Amino acid sequence: MYVGRACIGRAGGVRVKVEFAAHGLADHYECLKLSLINPKEGVLDTTYVHLDELLGKKQMRGRTQEVKPYIWVNDGKAKWYGFDPSPTDYTRMRHQVQDYVDAFREPAQSQSPGMQM
Repeated sequence: MYVGRACIGRAGGVRVKVEFAAHGLADHYECLKLSLINPKEGVLDTTYVHLDELLGKKQMRGRTQEVKPYIWVNDGKAKWYGFDPSPTDYTRMRHQVQDYVDAFREPAQSQSPGMQM
């Protein structure tokens, strides 16, 4: 579910909130902010993943210059600055969120031979 600029989902008994976050300049969203939230206890964990660490530098449209990837707000519209992410870029972001959530999952119990459940 999308609420404002955040995507909120479920992972077991907790909620996962993913949003682009500014980490320096206002209206320059260069991080993914990932949070796990227990509906009864509040925020359990939050981490920031810088997009340049995840995606590397990107070549600007029509130029040879490379930039750190970020989303900026200009004239009230949010858009990627200087480049368009590839399907691989979106896959990397999705996998980063999945890896974060998986790190907090309870290990699945498996039944060993001779074990009664």
